[in-house]
Amino acid sequence: MAKRLKKKERIVELIIKLKAKGNKTRQKFWKDIAKRLERPRRIMTREDRKVTQKIWR
Repeated sequence: MAKRLKKKERIVELIIKLKAKGNKTRQKFWKDIAKRLERPRRIMTREDRKVTQKIWR
């Protein structure tokens, strides 16, 4: 049976994948998201859902 990862571990893996994607595609967008996710939650900026939805379409 596969081991379930804790929330922190999943976020760390996501950050690593986003940095790798940013390096591979040379897009600052992915690196910026990874950098923001690395920050403590009390410092995180609020994101606009409408903008996020437009990006993923």
